[in-house]
Amino acid sequence: MGLKILYIDDDQFMKVFFEGYFEEKYDIKTEGSAEDAWKLFGKGYTPDLLVLDLGLPGQNGQSFLQEFKQSKAFAHIPVIVLSGDDKSNTRISLLKLGAEDYINKPFNPEELEIKIEKLVGFLEKKMDPRYLEKDTKVSGIYSKEQ
Repeated sequence: MGLKILYIDDDQFMKVFFEGYFEEKYDIKTEGSAEDAWKLFGKGYTPDLLVLDLGLPGQNGQSFLQEFKQSKAFAHIPVIVLSGDDKSNTRISLLKLGAEDYINKPFNPEELEIKIEKLVGFLEKKMDPRYLEKDTKVSGIYSKEQ
């Protein structure tokens, strides 16, 4: 299975749909609130990717994102936000807080799948030793930095 994705949403239908859509490709866990997610983290679970709804009971998604990204343990984990709020200033605020991407609800699951695959590809490259060497661009030609 490989990649571990945590989906946080209080909508039971959305959690079942998300899990059903992605469970063949990824190791999916779902939680219904930020508080439940923090409890899961407290048990030692660390996702490779977080998909987050904003309209959560208790601690809302924006507050959760801010705390998550300020944590040394989780700041490196990419986050995709799903929300019915399509205001530009909301998207900008969340991107500034550290979200890697933002998708408006209702959404096409294929769009989310493509964005997840792109993030997965980026993560795999980042961990591949062949990509860990620094390249520098010199006069329009790339060469290995010595």
